[in-house]
Amino acid sequence: MKIAVLFRGPLRPSAADTRRYVSNFMQNFECLGILPTTYLATWCPSTVDADVSALIEQDMDNVIALSMPTDDFIGPDVCEAIVPSGHRGRSMFYQHFMSKMAIDLITSREEYDIIVHTRTDLRIEFGNMFPRWFALDRREQYQTMHTRDPFFPEAHVNDQFAIAPPAMMQQAWDYKTLQNLRTKIIQVAAAGGKAEDVLQHLLDEAGITAVPGPVVTYALDAQRHHAGR
Repeated sequence: MKIAVLFRGPLRPSAADTRRYVSNFMQNFECLGILPTTYLATWCPSTVDADVSALIEQDMDNVIALSMPTDDFIGPDVCEAIVPSGHRGRSMFYQHFMSKMAIDLITSREEYDIIVHTRTDLRIEFGNMFPRWFALDRREQYQTMHTRDPFFPEAHVNDQFAIAPPAMMQQAWDYKTLQNLRTKIIQVAAAGGKAEDVLQHLLDEAGITAVPGPVVTYALDAQRHHAGR
């Protein structure tokens, strides 16, 4: 089984923290006897210190360094949009723009059986359940940590972590055009929705049903907003 692991996002709170998250996550593959190909998608760092150099040169097989979109590129209506949770349209645009760019590049560069899409600032623990994400009966599904549930209105799809076949991962994050992405973000904010609703709309349009996979615990770094963007 050939696996690509995409770590996506800013190096925050620091490159040293990202290195720790990467190392902890990659240890999960030891139980599978698989050495995945790693990709880092991030904004071009303003400075390159020892930890940034080590992350790029030692921890990653491939680095996708992107220029951060300007507010003019994003659009004023998107930049001003905000959902009830406090997530801003600008950040939502950053997330989907970077994800699509990275996934499109990965799928065009090499053939993989599975893409793992995670964040640079996410701590996730699987216990002994990590192999279940790669079971034969799950390899053709879009798996994430939690999904919407008709019996629980507050339940929503997770947009921080996912495992899926490359074509499905690409379809799930394909907003087609930048204007379509802008429109979806504005509509979600106007409806008082959740930031994750943008991904849910894309999944619905692609005819993909996300299914939950087993995790013990997960959390984003509590200090992630204290550095980087």
